[in-house]
Amino acid sequence: MNRLIVFGNSNYNTLGVVRCMFDKQVAYFLLLVSESRFDTVLLSKGVKEYKRVDSEAQGVSFLISRKEAWRNAVILPTSDKAENALDAHFNKLAGYYRFPNAGKQGVVGSLMGKQLQVKLAEESGLHVPMTVRYKKGQRLPEGIIYPCIVKPQNSITGKKEILHKCQTKDEVLQAVTASRHAEDFLIQQYIDKEYEVLLIGCRLPDGRTWLPGAFQKKRWYLKGGDASYGIITTQTGKLFPHLSEVYAFLKRLDYYGPFSLEFGMMDGVPYFYEINLRNDGTSHYFHKAGIFVPYIYYRANTNTLKIDDLTIPETSYTFIDEFGDLVNMKAIGLSFRRWFHDLRHASAYKYFCRGDIKPFLALAPHRLAAALFHMFKSN
Repeated sequence: MNRLIVFGNSNYNTLGVVRCMFDKQVAYFLLLVSESRFDTVLLSKGVKEYKRVDSEAQGVSFLISRKEAWRNAVILPTSDKAENALDAHFNKLAGYYRFPNAGKQGVVGSLMGKQLQVKLAEESGLHVPMTVRYKKGQRLPEGIIYPCIVKPQNSITGKKEILHKCQTKDEVLQAVTASRHAEDFLIQQYIDKEYEVLLIGCRLPDGRTWLPGAFQKKRWYLKGGDASYGIITTQTGKLFPHLSEVYAFLKRLDYYGPFSLEFGMMDGVPYFYEINLRNDGTSHYFHKAGIFVPYIYYRANTNTLKIDDLTIPETSYTFIDEFGDLVNMKAIGLSFRRWFHDLRHASAYKYFCRGDIKPFLALAPHRLAAALFHMFKSN
């Protein structure tokens, strides 16, 4: 059987992938990017073989050193940096490993740029917010629609939390000046969304696009952070009736591998935010629906995929971030009664897994403390 390598940080994305593979009884090697001596993902009972490296570059060097012994192994990156590192060394790796790619070295890295994503999405018929690019130190361009969102142009240099809603030109300049990691930004029309939609799927080696599920996001952890509550559904077309444009967009990208797309819904119109070209951190939210994106990617790249693997029954249920959603008691006035009701009736959680409890127990004190800190800190 072909070796599987999970490559990424010690976060909930990686944890979800190792749980997926353990559930599907697929052995894997964990290539963990971390300088810590204690990583909660290593507490998962599915982790048997692993190596800790200090950086993605060191991880790629390790893969190159094993390329002959691990020929035809499948690599599943769980972060933008891991995917970008593989893409940047495509010419050295592609003859030995199978990993998410766009056919040529450097292409995925270019596609991670938000401005190019917006351009290709618009050309594919998707609705996009008014967007302009801005580099720190330049004069602000004309045509900015206020209010607007300021965010890094590339997901490799910025995080989702680095989002600023700005009402004026001065606020835009303040947001840019305050950023310590990014120099290149997109200034984008603010979408006063009713909710967000995340589509999850995989583009298979034969060119087929598998879009089995959607996540309707209704609450968030902190401003611009991850969704903390919402609905998981396999009735993708009912929630998002613009799938033909999505298929056209993915064909235009010519990317092969796991992905997710994010949209903001305003006045019934879905506005494209971004596409994530790697396994999405929400992928384990879909396990209860029978959707195992990392597993499908592995099977497709080992020529063991069957038609039945892609057939998903219709279902819907709720997800909750068992710690992060607490902040909404202050942020949006969510009552404890409502939060507790949603917690009890959820079918998917960000960290909790009944069959793999140790990582949750290790994370709980830290995540709970962080949520309480944000709840009670002064404005």
